[in-house]
Amino acid sequence: MIRQYLKAALQSDYRLPPRDMGELARAYLGLLRQTPACGKGEKCAATAAYVDGLLTNGGPAVDSMKKIIGPEKTARLVRAFMYGLE
Repeated sequence: MIRQYLKAALQSDYRLPPRDMGELARAYLGLLRQTPACGKGEKCAATAAYVDGLLTNGGPAVDSMKKIIGPEKTARLVRAFMYGLE
């Protein structure tokens, strides 16, 4: 899977020499190996905390949606559709 993303990145407008992409991929995968696994409950709690912060502090997409559909519908959309929390 990562190979597809690296290949797409190499073919995009933003080009890096293949050696640099390989180093980047190795560094990223090394970090993934060091990251402790979490259970489904922990992941849901972390995702919920992130979404709460996003809705509270805003961001370009969230702010735009709040203006268009209102804060309640935005919260439902972000929680349920974007992050699968509801």
